[in-house]
Amino acid sequence: MTGGQLSAAARAVFQAGAWSRDQLQDYQSSRLRALARHAWKRVPFYRRQMESAGLHWSDVGGLESLARFPVMDRTAIRETPLGDLLAQGLDATALSVHHTSGTSGQPLAVRRTAFEERLLHMFRLRVMFGYGMRWRDRRVSVRSSNASERAWWVKLGLIEQHTIATREGPDALRAWLLQLRPEVVEGYATTLADIGDRLSSADRKTLHPRFVAAGAEPVTPDRRRRIAEGFQARVYDVYGSEEFNLIAAECPQTGLLHLCETSLIAEVLCDGRPAKPGETGQLVATALHSYAMPFLRWRLGDRVRRGPEPCPCGEPFATIEEVEGREEDVFWLSGGRILCPYWLVVPLMERFPWVRQYQLVQERPDLVRLLVVAAPEVIDAPERLSGWRRDAEEDFGAPVRVMVEQVAQIPLEPSGKFRSIRSRLHRPVAGPTP
Repeated sequence: MTGGQLSAAARAVFQAGAWSRDQLQDYQSSRLRALARHAWKRVPFYRRQMESAGLHWSDVGGLESLARFPVMDRTAIRETPLGDLLAQGLDATALSVHHTSGTSGQPLAVRRTAFEERLLHMFRLRVMFGYGMRWRDRRVSVRSSNASERAWWVKLGLIEQHTIATREGPDALRAWLLQLRPEVVEGYATTLADIGDRLSSADRKTLHPRFVAAGAEPVTPDRRRRIAEGFQARVYDVYGSEEFNLIAAECPQTGLLHLCETSLIAEVLCDGRPAKPGETGQLVATALHSYAMPFLRWRLGDRVRRGPEPCPCGEPFATIEEVEGREEDVFWLSGGRILCPYWLVVPLMERFPWVRQYQLVQERPDLVRLLVVAAPEVIDAPERLSGWRRDAEEDFGAPVRVMVEQVAQIPLEPSGKFRSIRSRLHRPVAGPTP
């Protein structure tokens, strides 16, 4: 990255909120042109992809040029040597490595330079400061690993940072939070909700964070309520990934999620075309500052609902209304119908507050199981949920049968995340089930 590009990136971190929509898109276009030139000249994988699409880096002009790039995902790079994915001339051993959770069955090692790490962290810090974080705050992240973090601000004695691992369980995590008493709490939405359920009135006299940033999983209305009531703090939905760091963050005024358009170009594609506001589609993103290991038109595997552009709050950023979940979480029904089942659990959590945890699993095209962890006093969850089960079967339509099973616990994924929706099918169902 040149000195001029570095200066432009620094301005984008601190000034973009005051830009016009045209200024923001001009910035994105200039970054896209620089990235295309770099990928063509120094990254063999992307040069081959561009050549196969009949595209030369000099053909890239404004944002409309992006549609000429092929959409990439983990399948496309499965057999590609690491050296072809990285910019030539870099020492791979000197790069930082981030491993994706691999919920799609294909984990990915994402590599970045130290400068790229610092810059992407700055975009996230800008959002945290907008929510009310201060330089002298104590910040605790609840995530899959408790490896120590030595970011530059930690080395300077600013924003004391702690990480605690989800595998320790909600009771141990509650104890850690009471000991650390952070001003800022962030982490997996399900884990934070479980901790919130365990916080007592006495705990809240010790633990009173300024805000809680939840993410890594859909921040459903139920999870948001449990976190807010448990921590007695404002909850913000912060959407990110290992490939891009911050993707979008909740607007304090509107509740929509501002796309982090100073660090990426985001597309929401519905049947291959740009989705309209209110439509759900696949999120495809291009990382504007990842030069060591570029991501151009990278399909994350997430389903999101597109919001207005720009946000009604007055800032220039495009928005998404909701992160609905992973593409792997959709249910394939007979005749090729697709259903995103998160809406099924809204009445479940609203009508039955004794449900502590759930997992909806599609076993076959005609069979869905609901696993339920109930409050200790509830021993007859399947019977109590018989009305919900009948409603769900009606919503699914014949011939789908729904079974309810009460369990003691539902394990986390190896990544430390919790999957509330799981389908064991990976392809459309052509016709009715025999």
